[in-house]
Amino acid sequence: MSGDDFDHMPGNSYGPPPSAPGPTTSFFLSQRRHPGIRLSPPCGKENDPSDIPNLPGARNLLRRERVPQSRCTGGQQTIPPIYFSFREMQGINLHDMTTRNLVIDNARDQPLVDTNATDIMFGIYWPGYEPFCDPITVRTPQGTINRLQLARAVAASISRFFNDVADKQMPKVLRQWSVGERGIRFEDVWLMSVEYTQGGIWIAQLDVLAEALTRRR
Repeated sequence: MSGDDFDHMPGNSYGPPPSAPGPTTSFFLSQRRHPGIRLSPPCGKENDPSDIPNLPGARNLLRRERVPQSRCTGGQQTIPPIYFSFREMQGINLHDMTTRNLVIDNARDQPLVDTNATDIMFGIYWPGYEPFCDPITVRTPQGTINRLQLARAVAASISRFFNDVADKQMPKVLRQWSVGERGIRFEDVWLMSVEYTQGGIWIAQLDVLAEALTRRR
């Protein structure tokens, strides 16, 4: 399928699909331009963290890796993935999301308005840890939550997961994915999308700062 074919597909309001790297493959935005997505720096020209200004969204330029999760997202998808971006750059940093009061792209959209559920079950299948599930209320007396509210709810769930597993022991082979002060921290994580999976569980596609994977445990 060409880029032009994708751009004119009906129902593409959720944004373009993310790349599908393997567990140890660096994640970069596709070099094919899609509307509303700004490309990251080309391979070999990534910014050093010390060179990134302390501005909202600036860390989106840092080299990142996708978190491999075991939950299956294959099969027939009846609900499209929900994507998140900030200033047309794919992904939102969780720390910035919770401390800077970011207004993400398409913040007032209601991507879950067609679901019948009052709550959804959000799951985290982080390598090396037991699955973590947390309900998220999507329909309130005021109506269905919007994209910004969903992002904040997901960030809060991930924060609870990090607090729950911080510095717990894990298999040596997976130690690069360990969570904690000496491992991957909350501020190292980007929310890319939320997807509906088999069994009715929603998961987040997450990126982490590549530098965090090499910290001494």
